[in-house]
Amino acid sequence: MTTPITNFTIFEQIIALVPNNIFDNLSLKFKINRHSKGFTAWDHFLSMLCGQLCNSQSLRDICFSMSLGLHNYKSLGISKLPTKSNLSYHNSHCEPMFFEHLYHRLRDYFGQQLGIQSLPKLKGQKIYALDSTLISLCLQLFDWAKYRQTKGGVKMHVLLDFDGYMPSYMYMSDGKLADNVAAKTIPLPPESVVVADRGYMDFKLLDQWNQADVFFVVRCKDNQKWSIEKKLKTKGQANIVSDCFVRPEKAQSAVLYEGLLRKIVATDPETGEEIELLTNHLSWTAETISLLYKKRWEIENFFKSIKQRLRI
Repeated sequence: MTTPITNFTIFEQIIALVPNNIFDNLSLKFKINRHSKGFTAWDHFLSMLCGQLCNSQSLRDICFSMSLGLHNYKSLGISKLPTKSNLSYHNSHCEPMFFEHLYHRLRDYFGQQLGIQSLPKLKGQKIYALDSTLISLCLQLFDWAKYRQTKGGVKMHVLLDFDGYMPSYMYMSDGKLADNVAAKTIPLPPESVVVADRGYMDFKLLDQWNQADVFFVVRCKDNQKWSIEKKLKTKGQANIVSDCFVRPEKAQSAVLYEGLLRKIVATDPETGEEIELLTNHLSWTAETISLLYKKRWEIENFFKSIKQRLRI
């Protein structure tokens, strides 16, 4: 028996994985095709996706890439091949919430195939890494993205779910917005765990998370002073230097966060550097807290991947 030969391109095989009912239901909900003028939301979605996969440099490149596969793309339900004006119009007038909902629906649909990698000791709790990255832009092309006098850029604030290492929340701001300020508007479910770097070491923010029943693991700032309430045993825990309950020593900081905190000092096994971590969870082992912060590096890998693969 011979194997049948197919003419399906890799692009067609990728698109075949997207459930049509999810896209169609969202299109009806947001009435995305009411001003389509023959170029539908599905056409727009496939064109922009093709542009990413083909590493297109411009709208003209996207149109050229799509036209090369005219005989194949008709089988994908495309009603009209894109023109530069079509793409420009739809990029300017598309409904952002439509694509946000589409992302979350597809993320849930493919969630079982992403490879869940939750930490066994915290099974049942959602764990997130929170961080931001600056995306540099040319001010001559993006005059709205003012960051410095001669430099343009936007900041991408991301809440990365440790289950599959995919974003659960993303917020774009100007490059000057501080991380701790942006974090105050990011939704976190109760009983979840957020792991962040020292840019989020803000007692007002930490108190907001604590009041919302959110657990945090944050790296301490070097100049922060503490009043030690109780020292805990660290014997038998690898790379743990100290573990103690603390309160902020400064009166102003103590007013912003009145609860008890836990400070752990761990050493990086590769560099030997001592890292001070702060958490509001008082019963985890120090090793678990150290491992959580080590896992935070996955968000840095995510940023690297985004900047290498996605085009603006």
